[in-house]
Amino acid sequence: MLAGAEYLEGNGDPGSLRLFRLVPALKDLVKESKEKIEKVELGWLVTYEVVGGELRDLYDPYRVTFTFSSVPEKKEEQCTVAWKAEFEPRSPAVPPPLKAKNAALSFLKSFESTAMPPPSIVALDGPQDQLKVQASPRSSQSIL
Repeated sequence: MLAGAEYLEGNGDPGSLRLFRLVPALKDLVKESKEKIEKVELGWLVTYEVVGGELRDLYDPYRVTFTFSSVPEKKEEQCTVAWKAEFEPRSPAVPPPLKAKNAALSFLKSFESTAMPPPSIVALDGPQDQLKVQASPRSSQSIL
C-alpha cells in the first residue's frame, strides 16, 4: 500500500506534517497525501487533515480520525479500530470518497495480516463515512 512515508516537519505530534507515497496499484486513486496531524492521544486516537495531494484537490476539508477502543472482554488482546472521514466535496460533481474508504480498509487488513490473524470487520459504514476493524492494541499503536 505504501511506497514511502516521511515526516516533513515534526515527529508525529500535533502540527507535524507527513507525506505518504502510495504504491503504483493505488496511483489511479492517490499518488501522494500530505497530512497535518491535528490530534494525538497515544494508543487511542489520531486525527489528521489532508493538506496536499489528490484528495485535497477533490475535498476541502478531508479529515481522518483513527480511534482505538479496547474490547471489554479482551482488553489486553484486542481493540476496535474505527476509521472516520469527514469531507466536503469541492464541487457538486465530486462523488463521496468510496475508493479512499476501501483503500483504508485494505490498508488495515494488510497491516493486521502481517501482525496477527486477519481482523474481523465490524462495520463498513454508518452515519458518517466509517469502518471498524478488530485489531490488537500492540499493532494498532504502530499505526500512530
